[in-house]
Amino acid sequence: MNDETTHHDAVDSAMHDRLAKLRQTPVDTSLLEERLNATMVQMMDAAPQRPAIAGRITRFRRALALAAMVAIVTGAAAILLTVGQTPAIASPTELARVHRSFLEDSHTNIHVENAEQANRAISEQWPEAPAVPTPAADPISACCVETVNKTQVVCAHLEHQGKPVTMVVAKSSQMHCAPGNTVERDGRMFQVHQSEGLTMVMMMRADRCVCLVSELDTEALLELASQLRFD
Repeated sequence: MNDETTHHDAVDSAMHDRLAKLRQTPVDTSLLEERLNATMVQMMDAAPQRPAIAGRITRFRRALALAAMVAIVTGAAAILLTVGQTPAIASPTELARVHRSFLEDSHTNIHVENAEQANRAISEQWPEAPAVPTPAADPISACCVETVNKTQVVCAHLEHQGKPVTMVVAKSSQMHCAPGNTVERDGRMFQVHQSEGLTMVMMMRADRCVCLVSELDTEALLELASQLRFD
């Protein structure tokens, strides 16, 4: 075996050992350049500067730099995707606004007679819309698609004990209930809020976040919420 072959084998062995260590070490982007430079200096000092070896080392450095860039971009994309999917919060202030806009007839409502008609009408506008649950006794009279905290939701309107009620329904992956006074009723957990003279009862159910808003007192609205049917 000649000296040049032995020398090439030594360089290859050094590279192999270095790559094995890198595979077991998390990518540290802040120290990557410093570590690369130190390694390259040691390898270049330990061997004559032949063009073939220098070219191999240059390609090695470029490959490592590209791998680091891919790791950085992938990590950043994962963080942005996670942030983008964080559910909004059903803000009592926003829910009060939606309820009052219905009372003031400030946007176009679709007039219906029950939850089935409401879901059918809404699906024509928004095929992936969450389904509106069915009240036990009070028929839904109107519905629409609204926005709460920059999140698309379904609004359904009905009357209970002579008072108008707005039911806001969102996908649970996109909206969560705002923490409030936790109340258990008929085995279900509800978050109760009082805001701007209105009562709000919120609940998470399977794939939906449901909020009821009305001038009714807490007990009356809890009764309505506990009797909703999720078909």
